[in-house]
Amino acid sequence: MRKLWTAGFIAAALLGLSYARQRSGDPADLVLIDGQVLTVDAADTVAQAVAITKGVIVAVGTNAEVRSRVGPSTRVIELGGRSVTPRFHVGNFR
Repeated sequence: MRKLWTAGFIAAALLGLSYARQRSGDPADLVLIDGQVLTVDAADTVAQAVAITKGVIVAVGTNAEVRSRVGPSTRVIELGGRSVTPRFHVGNFR
């Protein structure tokens, strides 16, 4: 059970770091908007949108904040209020 808790903590910390490190720059590959993005940070923040570039979360926030990452080749998915949750990958921890 401790290993599962540790894995969950690491995943939450990584997502929290991704959330904190919103950065401007090139357009995102994928933007999910108009949803409930569960950040799993210390404050249990729920955002509206998330931007992803090369498999890395580069922005989390309001629809307006994340729309700034949309470019001509960005795939935009309207979530219509659906939820986005972090994926937990439980591997062989020793």
